[in-house]
Parts: sequence; structure tokens; C-alpha cells
Amino acid sequence: MNNKNQEVQGPPLPSGHPAIPGEIPVEIPDSAFTACAREAENVLELDRFKHWIRDYVRPVLPHDAFVCAHGGLYGAGVSLDYVVTVDYPHEHLQAIRNPSGHMDTPLAHRWYKQRTPVFFDANHPSDDIPATWLAYFRKHELRNAAADGVLDYTNCIGTYFSFHRLPALDEQQLTHTFKKLTPLLHETFARVIRHHRASSAPSLHNHNSLTEREQEIATWISQGKGNGYIAGLLGVSENTIRNHVSRILEKMHCNNRTELAAAILLEEQHRYGMGTKVL
Repeated sequence: MNNKNQEVQGPPLPSGHPAIPGEIPVEIPDSAFTACAREAENVLELDRFKHWIRDYVRPVLPHDAFVCAHGGLYGAGVSLDYVVTVDYPHEHLQAIRNPSGHMDTPLAHRWYKQRTPVFFDANHPSDDIPATWLAYFRKHELRNAAADGVLDYTNCIGTYFSFHRLPALDEQQLTHTFKKLTPLLHETFARVIRHHRASSAPSLHNHNSLTEREQEIATWISQGKGNGYIAGLLGVSENTIRNHVSRILEKMHCNNRTELAAAILLEEQHRYGMGTKVL
């Protein structure tokens, strides 16, 4: 993922937010959206983002539960790196994990395919909705959904925003609302995730201080390999490996091999964005 340390300046939505011919959409109250956009400029931390959703986004698009996702763009699609919830049932996220551990939702698949807002009413599901997923959706009383997202090719990231328990599912009005709201959601969420990554980066361990050989040995240790195995692989004595391990532990501020393995894993997760984090 190309995580450039710069603001996303209101990227245009993907094509496909058409006006409905012959119909005049209901306008978002200017005061509500203006207040939402003004407050968004001050949103940086995750907690403040959640308060912003409740206090400023909710008047623009009324809802009772919200979930959004952030990931990197790559050749085959979009990775799922972060999920943020606001008054959303976490048990639903656990229920919809697929065998590989990823959260699977037909609504996100539908949005990715058509790149326009998607709408769903649990009382009137389409034939392509999996029965198991629908059962969990109803069990957790999510009722309905309106979702939209952005594929930001400039910064190589994708974001997805899903609103649930809406008082009404007026597709015309919601489509019009998303035209203005989605770019603001994307810009704000992307900024929050950049800040979260920077502030949660590993700080106690200094992987970059290791020599190339020490990094290689540390990687083998993180995979549970013993000194004898590593010595045979590198063609050196076990005593040489023991000396390397002592220096690695000192540089990484670790007391033992277990702590070192955990530190190396943390470094790799931060560097490569491995795994989905629910925040």
C-alpha cells in the first residue's frame, strides 16, 4: 500500500452517481452539512472521528449504526486493513467472518462491482443475498443499509462506509446525500487512519538498527527456529549464532527469544499491514 503522508483533497467519486431523470432530489440542510464539513477539519484521532460520526454525520444522514473499512488497492482488489464501528454490533462482524478469517458482506461486493451507492432492506432481500448472511443481519437487527465508498488511486487506498438502521430507505435522497458526503467521509477517514498508523507504530524496538545478517537471524528466530538450525542454514557455528542473538536482543530491547519473536511480528504487521484491525 502506498500510504503517502499527505491529505486527500476531496477526491472525486467514481463515476456512477447519476441523477434520476425527471426527479428533484431532496437537499441536505445546508447548516447540517456545513457544520459537518467544518468539524471534519478538526478530526484526527479515532475517538474524535467516532464522535464526529455521531454528532455531525448523523444529522446529515440519519442512522443508528455505522461501520466503515479502509484498505490498500492492489492488482486483484482491495485489502481490508481497518474496520471502525460506531454503535454497531461487533458480534455481527465475528459472525460474518469467512473460513479465511476475513469479514464477508455481499453489500460491499455489490458496491465494488457497480461503484455506486448500494441499498438493502432485510424485509425485501434480492435473490443473490446468501441466506446465512441474511440470517445474521436480521439476528443483529441491522434492518437496512445504505453504503458507498471511494477507490482513491492517487493514494492507493479504498474506503467503504455503511449506514444501518435508517429511519427510511429513500434511495433517491440517499444517493443525492452520498454525492456530497462520501468525499468528506473518505478524506476524514483516510486522515484518521494515517494518524493512527503513525501514532501506533512500534517505538520500543529498533529493527532498522540490526545488520543485514542480524535481521536474517531475527526472522528465523521469529519463525521458531533454534540456534542449531540457523547455524546449519548459514554455515556458521552455534557459538557465532549465540553471539548474534545476544546483540539482537540488546538492540531490540528484548529479554528473550519469545519477546524478540513478538517484536519482529509487530514490525512486520506495521510494515506490511497484515491482518484486519477492528477499531
